[in-house]
Amino acid sequence: MDGEWVRVAYTGYFEDINKVKIYEELQYRDRTTRYLAFACEYIKGKRTSTLTFVDDTWKKLEPYFEYKFPQQKCGTTALRDQVRAYRKGLQEMLEGMVIKVSVTVPGRIQESKGFISTKSHTGSYYMNDKMRNALVDHLFTRRETRPYRETMKLIKEVTKAKEARIIFKNGKVSGKKMQAFKKEMTEAKEAWEKLLKESPAENDGT
Repeated sequence: MDGEWVRVAYTGYFEDINKVKIYEELQYRDRTTRYLAFACEYIKGKRTSTLTFVDDTWKKLEPYFEYKFPQQKCGTTALRDQVRAYRKGLQEMLEGMVIKVSVTVPGRIQESKGFISTKSHTGSYYMNDKMRNALVDHLFTRRETRPYRETMKLIKEVTKAKEARIIFKNGKVSGKKMQAFKKEMTEAKEAWEKLLKESPAENDGT
């Protein structure tokens, strides 16, 4: 709909997280590059377990944060008004857009790396309205405001980590939750098989 965000949610099921791999393709002119965008390594210990993520989201964004835009002078009132209008329009267009990746593990998190925040069983990194507006303001004004400095500090801490890792205390999943998951997993497999049979020309099962 015009003027509103369209939100789409995808749910993936797996039995072995170490086998989960998500690839992306980038096409430039006549060349298509396929690369690993997301994968996990899960190591279970006696008291704690470690979950490490291969996620290059921040790696791809890092050059944009490091790029220094050339300083431009707006000599006329009309040009300054035009720049202000463009900045306002960009902020209004992006209003409500939040980029967020959250991971919830069975046990309480003991240690984390590469996440902006951790709480109880969940680690997250994100780009919210406040952070985005600070970056947009800096793009147009070149002023290093307090919100901009705080945003860049968080971004640099995440990008310098090079990876996202969670060490959590081993915990048990209740019998009811496990039964509910197995039921949901079975239904998902049946729905996927049905989808493949209905559109064999478009899906190869991979």
